[in-house]
This record gives sequence, C-alpha cells and structure tokens, in this order.
Amino acid sequence: MKLDPRQLDIPKYMVGGESSLIHNINRWLQNGSSKVEIGIIHGLGGAGKTTAAKVVYNANYRRFKSRSFLANVRTACQKDCDFIHLQTQLIRNITRNENINIDSISEGREKIKNVIGTQKNLIVLDDVEDVTQFHKMFDCPDWFFAGSKILITTRDHHLLVNDITIWRFATCLLDQKKSVELFSYHAFGQPYPPKENIKISMLFIEYCGGLPLALEVLASSLRSIHSKMWKSQYERLQDCLHDKVFNVLSWSFDSLLDTVKNIFLHIAFYMIGRNKEYALKILDGCGLHGEIGLEDLIGKCLVSVDKYHDTLSMHHLIQQMGRDIVHQKSPNELGRRSRILGQKDAYKVLLNIKVRR
Repeated sequence: MKLDPRQLDIPKYMVGGESSLIHNINRWLQNGSSKVEIGIIHGLGGAGKTTAAKVVYNANYRRFKSRSFLANVRTACQKDCDFIHLQTQLIRNITRNENINIDSISEGREKIKNVIGTQKNLIVLDDVEDVTQFHKMFDCPDWFFAGSKILITTRDHHLLVNDITIWRFATCLLDQKKSVELFSYHAFGQPYPPKENIKISMLFIEYCGGLPLALEVLASSLRSIHSKMWKSQYERLQDCLHDKVFNVLSWSFDSLLDTVKNIFLHIAFYMIGRNKEYALKILDGCGLHGEIGLEDLIGKCLVSVDKYHDTLSMHHLIQQMGRDIVHQKSPNELGRRSRILGQKDAYKVLLNIKVRR
C-alpha cells in the first residue's frame, strides 16, 4: 500500500491517539459549518499540541478542497526571509503549484488573499506566539472562503482573533497508564518495562509528571545507557533538567516581559501552594503588579490556580526550569543569585558574608 504524500509524519510511538482531545477536534472539523472558524489547541510546551494537530490534519484534510500545514510559525516570523518561505509554502499548498515564488511579504499577502478565498481550506498554523503572527499572514477574516477551518497551536490560552468564531481545545497531561506506555516504548520498544526495570522506570515516569516531551526525551536518552547507570541519571535530574526539556520549556519564560519573569520566579521559588490573594499582596508589595502578571502566566500555561482552594501551582518541571534559570546566572556563587532556596543555601550565603567581614 502506497503512503499518501500529503500525510504528515507522526511519532512512531504515540499514545492517546483516541483521546477526548483528538475526538473533540475531529468533531469540530467535521461539523459542516458554513462559517469561517478557528480552533485553538493550547497548553504547556511539550504537552503534545503539534502531534494532536498532525493527527487531526491527517484524518480530515480530504474533506477540504485545499489544505496546508505550516510548522514553526513563531520562528519563521522572526526573519523576513523565513516568513516569505512560509508564505510561499502556503500558496503552493493551496494552489498545488510548486512553481510559484514570491519576493516580498507584501506580495505574499496579496497572493494569499487571492487564493484562500476561492475554495474551502484547512490551514494549520503550528506554534503561534501571539495574534500579531496570525494577522501577519492573514489580514482579515473576509479573505477566507465559507466553511474554511484554521487550526492554531499555541502556548497562550488567551490568544484571540476578532470577528471569527473560535473553538478552544486544551491539552491534558498523560495519566499514569499512558505515561508508562510512552516511556516504555521509547526506552524498551515495548508497552511496559521489563520486570527488572520497573522500579527505576517508575521513578522517571513519576518525575516527568505526564508531560509527553519529558517522557520521550528521557526514555530515549536512557535507552543507550546500561540500566546500572539509570539511578545516577535520575539523581542528576534532581539538580537540573535535561537540556532538551529545558530548551523547550524555557522558551515560554523567554517570551515574558521582564516584570512577569520576576513574578514567575517569585512563584516558582516561594509561592507554590500559597493562597492566591496572599501571593498577590506580596507581589504588589514588591511593585510587580501581581494580578496582571499572574493572568499572563496563567494564560501561557505556566501557573495555575486551584479552583477549590485558590492556591497557586505549577508543573514541577516548570518549577525546576525556573530554578535552573536562576542557578545558571551564577552556578558557583550562591550570593550572586537573584533568589536563594532553602535554609541550607541561605545559611551558606550568610556565613560567607560573615567570613568576608
């Protein structure tokens, strides 16, 4: 059987392909609406947004006259040449004409306007940072043909495009059963750890907290290491994140305003489990405009508020990422770090000051 060249590659080992998230997005794509509609998949970095978008794209693209999957939109928007390449890809996909070229962003926008209004489209914009990136590609909802669907993946829950019906789909962390499957496929090539590796495997699985990216990266890195070394690898993770996991998660931090970065670090170090109102008083007392910053962090899936107890929480890998950021600023001198964690480190700093005097 020949593979359809329009099918997107999805991970070899994937769990949750029949999840409620996939089911709900498929229902939306198949709802038969004559309106132009946008679906937004939002969630934590590494939570599987891109994979979900690829799965539903493969399942539904035949229902549309034309279609296009545009990856890494955030990165492409940083350089004009990369964005022109993205525009060119969209136009070629929609027209099915590989000979089309464009020389400028303005020329690309004009051609996009002309081609997407002629037939019903399925367009996926993967990894969008904010609404300006959407409007950089499509200036006006009136450009689209009736019944078109635009699916966006983003870390920003608050992403909003005016004058278009929006459907929102939140990613969820994997439960323990699916976490075990995903980790085991990448570490052992089977759905469950061998008997002799169960105990140490469960330590890594618990550490990942249901985040697909972390499960895949750590399991893959362990596959080439003798199991006798796994314990030492696990102990290293208590001090710092794996580089690949850190790089994906820290992009969300890098995109924040400086004041919001400070709020995030305060929360990551000192406010997990604290009452929201108490935390806001402390943040406001530091001149950080806590409520506005907290809403931004919630919108970017970095912090959440327990709806029953009104307390602050975050995924522990996000918390570790924040602590690693502070550590990296001054790896060898505790006293030069912007924040100190725990009595032991605080005592060392105070003792060092006393000795210097």
